[in-house]
Amino acid sequence: MAHITDTQSLLVDSAHGMHAWANLASRYPLFVQPQHNGPFVPFGEWLAGNADVMGGSYTPASVFNPDNADYCENIEYMDKLNLSVQHTDGNMWRIEQFDGDIWAINPRAMWCEASDSYVMEGGCGMKTLHDIETRIADIYSMARICKWSSVRIGEELKARIYEPLNARYPSGKRKHTQYEAGYAAGVIARYRSEIWEKDVEFCYLVDGILYSTHKQSNRPTTEVFYKAGNGNVLADSPNAHYWKLEPVNGVIDLDRRDIY
Repeated sequence: MAHITDTQSLLVDSAHGMHAWANLASRYPLFVQPQHNGPFVPFGEWLAGNADVMGGSYTPASVFNPDNADYCENIEYMDKLNLSVQHTDGNMWRIEQFDGDIWAINPRAMWCEASDSYVMEGGCGMKTLHDIETRIADIYSMARICKWSSVRIGEELKARIYEPLNARYPSGKRKHTQYEAGYAAGVIARYRSEIWEKDVEFCYLVDGILYSTHKQSNRPTTEVFYKAGNGNVLADSPNAHYWKLEPVNGVIDLDRRDIY
């Protein structure tokens, strides 16, 4: 496998967005750092002795496959282990999910608060509208994959969008314009609308089973109650919006109840 070189950008793979973990694992040798400031060990070697802590099949490609039911937990766990690829100069470049893509971060890069990104020394610039849009896209991409609740989405938007846009200099002057804040609000509104239209459904919980009001749902539907003349049962049943069920490897998991 090839090692990452200086001729490649910080972005290891932009073609597959957050689905690039499997692609990355097939292109570069991966390493982890089990102890803080300890030695790096090959990911495959570490995984062979720690399969019990990772979900799904125990290969780099499958562990970071979004179709793996444990995908989200695996990512959070691996973040603590400093998952990295090795540069040709011997340095380890940390792997991170950033703005909807998989990045290998140059150890010489610095974090720039103004642009909310990694840049090389002297390259810290102001946030652009493109930065705002890609950051929001990242949040909603993860929300769809990991079935975040609307509360979790709100927390992510607050930390990564609202608070940075409302930041001020010591003088009290705003760091970002009202136009940028308005632009962000418009992008967020678009994503919210898409989720309401395509990704969630209204359900009632009856005797431990979720029944959807959507006729084309992969769940049982409330139509069974109306056909039986028992529609009044729904009036006193708990209800909420849930993420729609999608088949995984052709199988529908009716036990999944990811509330939105």
